[in-house]
Amino acid sequence: SSYLSEAAFCHKVGPCRQAYYRFRARRRAPHPLNHRRAVMAFIKDALTSISPWTSQVRIENQSSTSVLVWLARDPVNPSPEDAVEHSVPANGIYAITTGWMREPRATLLIRTGIDTAKIVRMPHATRLIVMLQPHGLELETEDEGIVFEDYPDPGAVLGHDTIPMVLRHESFHDRPPASELPRESVAREVAADGSAPRVSERE
Repeated sequence: SSYLSEAAFCHKVGPCRQAYYRFRARRRAPHPLNHRRAVMAFIKDALTSISPWTSQVRIENQSSTSVLVWLARDPVNPSPEDAVEHSVPANGIYAITTGWMREPRATLLIRTGIDTAKIVRMPHATRLIVMLQPHGLELETEDEGIVFEDYPDPGAVLGHDTIPMVLRHESFHDRPPASELPRESVAREVAADGSAPRVSERE
C-alpha cells in the first residue's frame, strides 16, 4: 500500500527514522485523509532537512506585535494548510532557513490586511521588511528578485492583529476562509476581485 511504501521510504532515509516513529506515536487516530496529508508533510520536511541545498532569508519586523509567516512546502500551489508556521518577534529580525529540491526561493504567506494576504517569493540572502499601516501590515524590500503576489483566499492565512487594528475594532478574523463562506458570497468575491492573482515587485 502507499502507506507502507511511505513508511519504508522514511526507514531508508535514516536520519528521519526515529523522528518518524515519534510522529506515529503522537498521532491520535486521525481521519485517513488528514493522516495521509500529515505523513506527506512529514516526508517533505524530512527531505528538505537533508537537502544539500538551502536558502536563508531574513524578515525584519518593524511593527510592535509579532508577525506570523507561513513557509509553504509547495511553491507551485502555496497554502497555509501545507506550510510551516514561523513567528517573527516584534521589532526583531528573524531568519528562515529552508532546504529545497526544485525551487531555490523561499515561498512565504503573510496576512497583510482584512481582505489581503501576500505570497512572497524570496531568493537566498534577501531581506523582507514588515511595517505597520493603519489597517494591517505593509511589506517592502530593498533587494532585487523578491516577487509579491496576491493570495486569492486571504481569510485562510492566519495572522496576529496589530495594535492599530485593535484600537479600530478591526480583526483579521472579520474575514473567514473561503471554505467557511456561503457559496453565493464566494461567487460574489471572485466576480469582484478576479480569480487570477496580481503580481508586483514592490508593495
